[in-house]
Amino acid sequence: MTLVCAPIKRWPKTLPVDLYEITEGPFKFLYDSNKNLVFRDVDWRQPQPGDIISYHNFDQTPELEGVLTQMKERHPKACYYKVATFAKSTLDSLRMLHFQRRHPEVIGVCMGEKGAITRILAPIFGCPIVYAPLSEEDKNSPGQLLWSELSVIYRFKTLTPRSSIYGLIGDPLHRSVGHLFHNERFLYIKMNVTQDELAMFFRLIEDMPFKGLSVTAPLKEKVCLFLKKIAPEAKAIGAVNTLIRTQMGWEGFNTDGKAAVDLLGAVQDKKVVVLGSGGVARSIIYELIKRNAVVTIVNRTQKRGIALAKEMRCHFSAEQPPCDILINATSASDLHGFAPIVMDVNIGQTAFLKRAKERGCNIIDGFEMYLNQAVAQQGYFIPIEIETCGQALE
Repeated sequence: MTLVCAPIKRWPKTLPVDLYEITEGPFKFLYDSNKNLVFRDVDWRQPQPGDIISYHNFDQTPELEGVLTQMKERHPKACYYKVATFAKSTLDSLRMLHFQRRHPEVIGVCMGEKGAITRILAPIFGCPIVYAPLSEEDKNSPGQLLWSELSVIYRFKTLTPRSSIYGLIGDPLHRSVGHLFHNERFLYIKMNVTQDELAMFFRLIEDMPFKGLSVTAPLKEKVCLFLKKIAPEAKAIGAVNTLIRTQMGWEGFNTDGKAAVDLLGAVQDKKVVVLGSGGVARSIIYELIKRNAVVTIVNRTQKRGIALAKEMRCHFSAEQPPCDILINATSASDLHGFAPIVMDVNIGQTAFLKRAKERGCNIIDGFEMYLNQAVAQQGYFIPIEIETCGQALE
């Protein structure tokens, strides 16, 4: 069982966690809710037998086994060994989780935004104590999550070593709200992963309980190289946004195109211009052509746009032609020309949509598309989760 410790400056009126940490000089004292001293947390060079021995590295996550070996050699009678390092990438956090699982005597955590998953997943990987402040002013380490976030969003106290993990991979992820939507049904985390990190990412999660993944830019095409099977439509599109784990390996699907085009109503014979040639654009173009729309691609890199138009058997134009529907599948904010209906796949009232609204266009926010595709993703994830839960109960 993972205990939750709240770093505090003053005792709260209510006591929602297991332990409370108060810093006094060079020492940190951990008390229970009755104000009884439970642990003393000290720097690994100044301990007494029975203390929590702490190592902090605010710059990187080094080779962890060597750090622990040195700590044990100097202080073999510690209660726990706390190893806190800075995560420069999600890969650092995954290494820390592997390290944690091998060493139940370790309190392993990565600091920084990319280290947050080591706090969320602590009960799954056997971390004995996780630190979660009760308020913003009580935060004493970069990347800490409030106890309210852990408990409400991630239902932290329900997590066990048998829990399944779902998540989102891509870069950047700051606009994603998937963790707010999917955690109502299962544990779902966000993980910044670049194209260069994909191979190592899949190696590191190979023996972890990840059951499904959402995929966003710029990985929707690149991730196909790491899949054992791709659904026929996703293969035709050449991009995936949904992965499920089977006994054979990872299988890819795409819910983007249908999610977007369903919002447009009847598109047969409509002139539709799609800005962009990335994974989302590809899925939308495929679905539009499937529904007999007249599609023109406009792309900043003409060579890529022409190649995609040839592949999808539609048109390419260097300039935006007149159309019935305009879809922005890029990060651009400039709106050239006019269309009665304008969609932006980016979430929120973007500058692109604001300009469209000023010109009297009917606008469709990317959040509506996101909800559609997220619901469709759950159609893939939930059967896997039900099957996994059933196996756990057997």
